[in-house]
Amino acid sequence: MSFRDALLSGRRLLFDGAMGTMLQRRGLPPGESPEGYCLAHPEILEGVHAEYVRAGADVLTTNTFGGTRYKLEVDLPVLEFNRRMAGAAKSAASGGGRRVYVAGSIGPTGKFLQPLGDLSFEDMVAAFREQVRGLLEGGVDALIAETQFDIAEARAAVIAVRRECSLPIIVSMTYEAGVTLTGSSVSVCCATLANLGVDLVGMNCSAGPEEMAGAAEELLACCPVPVIIQPNAGLPLLEEGKTVFPLGPEAFSALTAAFAARGAQAVGGCCGSSSDLSIWRPSENALTNCPGLARARSSRALPLPRGRLWCVLARATPCPLLASASTPRARRCLPRNSRTGSLARPFVLPRNRWSAGRVFWM
Repeated sequence: MSFRDALLSGRRLLFDGAMGTMLQRRGLPPGESPEGYCLAHPEILEGVHAEYVRAGADVLTTNTFGGTRYKLEVDLPVLEFNRRMAGAAKSAASGGGRRVYVAGSIGPTGKFLQPLGDLSFEDMVAAFREQVRGLLEGGVDALIAETQFDIAEARAAVIAVRRECSLPIIVSMTYEAGVTLTGSSVSVCCATLANLGVDLVGMNCSAGPEEMAGAAEELLACCPVPVIIQPNAGLPLLEEGKTVFPLGPEAFSALTAAFAARGAQAVGGCCGSSSDLSIWRPSENALTNCPGLARARSSRALPLPRGRLWCVLARATPCPLLASASTPRARRCLPRNSRTGSLARPFVLPRNRWSAGRVFWM
């Protein structure tokens, strides 16, 4: 079963946890990049992945968070670095005796797009495409743009992936007080990513499961595609000069499993989490007794832009943004899509209720 088939089946997916936390336990010196350390010690990297597999993770995330030309600090071509890191994860995944998927991690570039910064949109897309090509050569099953704090950069990552392949795309934003660093709300990010055709939309990092609960509820209420939630193991504290995360394995597992109970199809961990967490052992934890994943379809709604306002269109089935009815191309699309039988009847908003002339499938 492919990763996309697993998503479409409604199967619950358990993602792995933090990479940095696990590497620090195995000797990663303070200040050294995980990328450089894992190139020098590939056996340690593969051991971390294998430990997550043994713990019960369904999806491993590659050690390529800083794998673009703008962040990679090692003296190695971007393509070759990403290929090696993906290969290590695939090797560990194949040794688990069951199907384990590998998601190629795409982190922020550390640059701001114009006009906030000096990087053009096409230059950012090109950087992501370079990384994606390496991940594809390494054999990943999906791509995950994670810890994204700028919806414009997340969009660049999605476009880069789509220009290189047709594998599933996961995008996970990070929020503080319900907005990203650049000011986008949960509903705005959800609508943007869903309309870009992202397969799995979510949030990770910046907060523990308790602090993330409000934003997670908003996402679960409005997202028309499967949701992934990956909190930190609480808010970090500084103790004796070291950063620690306060939530122990049982507390973190119980709080994170609750997101699955409320409808998240995928859960995992971010900073401070590790394979010690019982969430990766579904036979031993709260996930076992969670209700089925299917949320009531009628409770889902897709936020749609309407000038400076946002309206919510509720429906009984997924309703992605298709096209503009005011364009000849859109008018030609309607009969063709109707004849395929793969979509339900088209529903066109009356002209006086159009939002920039958009057509929606009900």
